[in-house]
Amino acid sequence: MLFLLVTRGFQMPSDPTFYLSWFGLTFLTVVRVTLFIIGMTKTRFLAANAFSSLAFVTTIFYAKIFLHEPLSPLSAVAVFAGLAGAILFFDWQDVTKKDLRSNVGLLLIAFSVFLSPLESILYKVSTLHADSYQQLLTGRIVMDFLYYSVFFFLLYFFWHRRSPLPKLAAFAVSLPAILFTLGSVTFNLIDSYLFFKLPVSLLTILENISIPAGYFIAHIKYKERISPRYIFGAILIVFGVVLFVKAGYAVE
Repeated sequence: MLFLLVTRGFQMPSDPTFYLSWFGLTFLTVVRVTLFIIGMTKTRFLAANAFSSLAFVTTIFYAKIFLHEPLSPLSAVAVFAGLAGAILFFDWQDVTKKDLRSNVGLLLIAFSVFLSPLESILYKVSTLHADSYQQLLTGRIVMDFLYYSVFFFLLYFFWHRRSPLPKLAAFAVSLPAILFTLGSVTFNLIDSYLFFKLPVSLLTILENISIPAGYFIAHIKYKERISPRYIFGAILIVFGVVLFVKAGYAVE
């Protein structure tokens, strides 16, 4: 915010649609994250990961329907190649018939995953109603502060029914909070720029690379075993990304 003010880049979007779409994005994010956190406390991590990592497929098809982004037959093949690669990374033994029938946590996570693609669509809609990256960044910072503050305090006062300020003040000066803030700011700056510049479909399938990357990092750090299906899955994901890009998408 200070950087935008100093460089005279502080420019609020003039289109009212930006504020409506960003409000919808904020509301969906609060609902999705709340459901996901509750779901994570009631199910196993790998089962949750198996569902949450499949949202990219729905996002790409939503982008086709709502934003009219082109999706050629070759692009569709690339999406399903990425999907096949992602599925190979899942330990489906953790997603049993018992889970699907009676695990409330898994159902909450499945519903939260349904909301995730809608967030991406509303994010892209917001960028289309900002005249510049500076406007998008300014609008995001200001409206995130206002919207999330309102939702955050509503959740605390009507759900927890106690003031969060003492815990927030203690947490804000801790090392984890400082590191989280720095990481979050860096991520959101890059995220905003990419959403402003790239089609949602391309950005979404590029994010799919994080699935094999996470497993290979776990192998290096925690010495977890990498099976041949993980390697084949990574190849399929990279193939899908390359094919999707070559099918006709280019950075604007």
